[in-house]
Amino acid sequence: MSESVKTLLWLLALVVGIASTIMQLEDAHHHRPFGGHGHVHDHGSAHQPRKLFSWEPEQAHRLILISREDVRLEFHREGDTWVAEKPPAITQAFDAQSYLELFSQARSDRQIETDASSLDSYGVQPPELRVRVEDEGGRALAELEVGHRTPDGFGRYVFLPSQQALHIVPHYQFAKAFEALEQ
Repeated sequence: MSESVKTLLWLLALVVGIASTIMQLEDAHHHRPFGGHGHVHDHGSAHQPRKLFSWEPEQAHRLILISREDVRLEFHREGDTWVAEKPPAITQAFDAQSYLELFSQARSDRQIETDASSLDSYGVQPPELRVRVEDEGGRALAELEVGHRTPDGFGRYVFLPSQQALHIVPHYQFAKAFEALEQ
């Protein structure tokens, strides 16, 4: 066999190998891998983090934080600034606008099926923290009850009374509120 034929066959094998690899990679995005679970399949929207609320920080005119010990912090909007109502000495370090910008984007990592009798086991009856955000007319944009941390420490159990639903929400969504209430 001549050198040019060998080179041609080698190039043909290389092209077939590359094409085969590309086809396998493309196919992996559409099907479960053979013989194993793998993570290329779609979990569906049920396992995707979902936004808890559909409001923007500019709509908020009042923020109320209440701890399990009934420590209460209240803020209201005056133009572009937030003013602490109760008690003003404690709330000077708390930035209500920054908190609302973060809180308005809160996402549920997971919703847990539960009934009212088991809510106390998640620490939401009574809650460790209550958060209420109101619009200019006093209507609730957000109202929730925050319970215990999840076993991994990254989330918190959160009950939304308006939906009668229990969610797992990342702890960082509430960290600043807890810090302000502990001062």
